[in-house]
Order: sequence, then structure tokens, then C-alpha cells
Amino acid sequence: MTGPLIDLGELRHTSDADPLPRPPRSAGRPLRCALVLLLLLATLASAGLPPRRDVVNIPAGLAAETLLAGDLFVVLDPSPAQPTQRTLRAFRLPDGGLLWQTPVPVQGRAWGVSSVGGVLLATVHESTMPGQGTLSVAFDRDTGAYQWQQPGSPVELADGTVLMQDGGGDEPFGLRALDPCCGTVRWQMTTDAQVSFRYGGHGADRVVLKQADGPVEVRDAGTGAVLARADVRPPGSGWPGVMQVVATCW
Repeated sequence: MTGPLIDLGELRHTSDADPLPRPPRSAGRPLRCALVLLLLLATLASAGLPPRRDVVNIPAGLAAETLLAGDLFVVLDPSPAQPTQRTLRAFRLPDGGLLWQTPVPVQGRAWGVSSVGGVLLATVHESTMPGQGTLSVAFDRDTGAYQWQQPGSPVELADGTVLMQDGGGDEPFGLRALDPCCGTVRWQMTTDAQVSFRYGGHGADRVVLKQADGPVEVRDAGTGAVLARADVRPPGSGWPGVMQVVATCW
């Protein structure tokens, strides 16, 4: 049988001697990458990244006591010539400018500084002044003006007043609730009992007194009024006990 004949050519098993050329790199690729990067930066900026924080340098000695009190940074610095003498300085935030400075009119070896009831308190322990084991001196927060001084270390109360406590160990505890503005005594007492506090909100609202051989007494920290009294010792044990306030219902 005869008919049309189609020549498919010769089948070879080797690669082509002349491969097709590689397509050229697009000249616009670097420009596209730059545009994508700019778009990413713009997106991050619009997402509200945290602002850069400024650094403020505030001078203070190695033995200084410091306190962050709202928009003030307070430094209680020792005098280089007389380490038992202190100067109280207040710096504004955020700029760090010196607002005021004043010498503390007492001397001592161990110090603390606190902000209680709207005043700044410099507390000296082991004072060199006769009869003053611990003494707190109050200064106006805005001007640094001297306000008052009272024996004891401060406890901030929930009603915005301050309670000074001193003594302990072999001496009776002295408790005095004061008006921070002027140091006027609201109530005071001296006791041989173990003294603890219940803290609620921004300060203490209850004073708990445990006698060594008597009942436990709960007082309102702001007024000194007795709210509850009970003997919690096991019957006939003579147990002196150690008290820890975990909760009160008064």
C-alpha cells in the first residue's frame, strides 16, 4: 500500500547545542522593592509606635534616699562635709528642673523619705538628738517650707491622714494620728500590745492590738475608736501567741 509519507526527523538523546537565552532581569525590580519598603514604613508609623523617651539626669549622692512622688523626684542628700546632715531637694518632671531645696533641721545616721497625706516626710532613725530615737519632719510638697515634726515613723492611713508610731522592743508603742497639714493630733495612745495594721486601698484603715495576756482589740485607724475586742487564746493554754492580720470584718 502506498500513501503520504511524513518525515519526523531523527530522534536525538543529547541536549540542544544552543539553549535558549535567559530572559533579562526586569529593570524596574529595584524600584518596586523601594516602594514596598516605603509603604511598610508608612504603615508602621501610622500604627502608633511608642514615642522615644527622653532621659533626664538628676544629681544625687551615693548615700542619697530618693522618692518618685507624682510629678516630683525627691532626693534626700547627705552633706559631703557632715554626713549626718541632710538636704531635701525636689525636681520637676519630666524636665528635671530643680523646684526647691531645703536643709533638714535635724541630724542622724539612718534616713528615709516618703510622701504621706500630701506632705513630704524626712524620717531620721537613731538620731543624735537626746530623747529622739526616730523623728519625722514634714515639708510642704510645692514649696519645701517646714511644716511640723513629730517623734516616730509614718504610716499612711486610708482617709488621707498619717499615723506616727514609735517605741517597740523594750519600750511601749506610741501611736498618734495626725492631720498632715499642720501635725495636729487626732488621737493617741501608748500600749504594750503587739501592733499590726490592716491595709485597704491607699493606706491602713484598722489598727489591731494584741495584749500578751489579754484580748485582741481592733480600732479604727482614723479615729482610734474601738470596733471589736475578743480573747482568741485557746482556753487554759496560757499561749502568748504571735499575731498576723490576714483579714478583719469590722
